[in-house]
Amino acid sequence: MSHTRQANGSSYRWASSTSPYFRFSGIIFFLFCFVLGGCRYALGPAGELSFDRLYVRVVQNDSLAPQAGALLSRALREEILREGRARIVNSQEDADAILTVRLIDYDQIPEAYRSDDTVLAASFRLRLFALAHLNSSPSGKSLLKETLFNSNASTITSSVTETPVSRQPLMTSSRSLARKIAAFANRTEW
Repeated sequence: MSHTRQANGSSYRWASSTSPYFRFSGIIFFLFCFVLGGCRYALGPAGELSFDRLYVRVVQNDSLAPQAGALLSRALREEILREGRARIVNSQEDADAILTVRLIDYDQIPEAYRSDDTVLAASFRLRLFALAHLNSSPSGKSLLKETLFNSNASTITSSVTETPVSRQPLMTSSRSLARKIAAFANRTEW
């Protein structure tokens, strides 16, 4: 059955509920809803962590990066809180797991040189390297062996007399390193 409607002198044909096109599109729509509803897709990492409370030790800075330990400690705590899978506690006695991070190396490598002076670098790449270790607080069992993490950041000087500001790339590199360590610790299952 089809309907005709006059609008501006032209006629339109509407498909009725008994037409094959309407039936086919309805079946496809319901199948699509069924498939999406039955997947049980969820955002984020799957499974639950075996620990609920995490103690993050102050980052030990064995590198030559100035103030990098404090920057990484703060960024690491912020990332763990942002992910929300574990609570951070203030003492080792209250924790189910303990995260220990040690900065081991810091490099500042020239990336590009000025066209008028090949001795002075125009941009630098800053690299931070850290070792992270996660262990169970009650048993002392190692949950995450000492694993190496690294991050990079770049800085560009605008003039010959200007020295590169190392704080901003150091903060960026610390945040990147914290994201990697927090993501790895939050996906550890024991």
